[in-house]
Amino acid sequence: MNAAGQKRLPSKTRALVTWGVLELSDATLNELAVRLGRAASTLSSAAKWLDRRCYNKPELKEKIEQLKREVELAVLQTLRYPELRII
Repeated sequence: MNAAGQKRLPSKTRALVTWGVLELSDATLNELAVRLGRAASTLSSAAKWLDRRCYNKPELKEKIEQLKREVELAVLQTLRYPELRII
């Protein structure tokens, strides 16, 4: 994910991770940028790109919303059952 360049899969993955950080955590773009070796403005642009794609492709928006629900459920399950934690 921190590979140089704008190849499609790593770029899309970074966009999705950026969205996830913004939607599902208290972390900042600056913190994520340091982790990924990218500029925060680049990650912000990636999140905006993903948002535009979701606007134009409702099926993508639904997939991302499903992912969000699954992540939230996983978090709730690990809070309820701490033995499920992998970290």
